[in-house]
Amino acid sequence: MNNVVNRYYDFRTTIIDLIANFSKEQKSDVIPALIKLTNKYLSQEFSELNLESIKLNEVIKYYKYDRIIWILFQYLRRLDRFINTKLFRMKYEFFLPPKIKR
Repeated sequence: MNNVVNRYYDFRTTIIDLIANFSKEQKSDVIPALIKLTNKYLSQEFSELNLESIKLNEVIKYYKYDRIIWILFQYLRRLDRFINTKLFRMKYEFFLPPKIKR
């Protein structure tokens, strides 16, 4: 789980995450244009960081990994809710989002 949190402390990885989320939103068709626009912006506004250009295959690979993590995480949350509410007859204090079409 540490890797899930740590990647948000890396500027480039955070940008890849934001672009990859367009797949989750069923907007994969805009990803190539976003990558092109992002790379242009990074090279102009953040040239001093010497960031490597973002590539489409990198975004796709990232999203596949991210998808697996969040599917597993949501499954475990639903399991936790089931155990607490059905087996232990406790109130479940957290809101769980509906299943996301991915």
